[in-house]
Amino acid sequence: GPDGLSAWFLMLLGLAGLPAALAGWAAADQAPRRLMLWPLLLAGLALALSAADAFGLLLGFALAALTAHALLSAEGAWVTNPRLGRLDLLATLLSVTALAVAVGLLTGLSGDLSFAGLRAAPPEAGQAAAILLLVLPAAAARAALPLLAPLPPGPALLLVGGAMPPMAIYLLARLLLDLGGPAQPLWWGTPLLAGGALLALAGALRALRQAELSPLLGGVALAHLGLVGAGL
Repeated sequence: GPDGLSAWFLMLLGLAGLPAALAGWAAADQAPRRLMLWPLLLAGLALALSAADAFGLLLGFALAALTAHALLSAEGAWVTNPRLGRLDLLATLLSVTALAVAVGLLTGLSGDLSFAGLRAAPPEAGQAAAILLLVLPAAAARAALPLLAPLPPGPALLLVGGAMPPMAIYLLARLLLDLGGPAQPLWWGTPLLAGGALLALAGALRALRQAELSPLLGGVALAHLGLVGAGL
């Protein structure tokens, strides 16, 4: 079953994600196939957070990332800026690919995908550096881009903007700290510290330039996300 790390993030998902999804489901006047995006996103997030092996984590991450993009598209997030929508789709595909390669590097030649097996044989040297360089942008892209979507405050923005960043933080905590961190040298945390500080600064500057509530909240969320990354 889920360990303490998974249970903590599942609690956050239940407290924030489930009410947002239920509110969106009740308020939406859409075709049934579009309404299915709400529970599908929750299912992907729950699968990623409760997985006991790397395959389940990858499958849940891919399902949640693709469904989040589809939900934002269905809500008209990219109507005023189609280029941002294409960028979000590209970032989604690249982040899933990067995570798949990172999982492949983690498993190595043993083929053991369980977290217990991966924890017993952490990556070293160049392999560890490659995993770090793959996981960081994959998590950052899926956490930051949904917060930039020009959506009015509502259930869709709350679900995507409130659920995807915690999943990205879980991804960093699970792969970089829990499975790979204890065996790494001191420089292992430097990219997280620098990237988190830059993201916090960018989010704060973005929030200060906004006059409307939705982009203001997005900037504040980016700043908080950067602080959490630096804290890791």
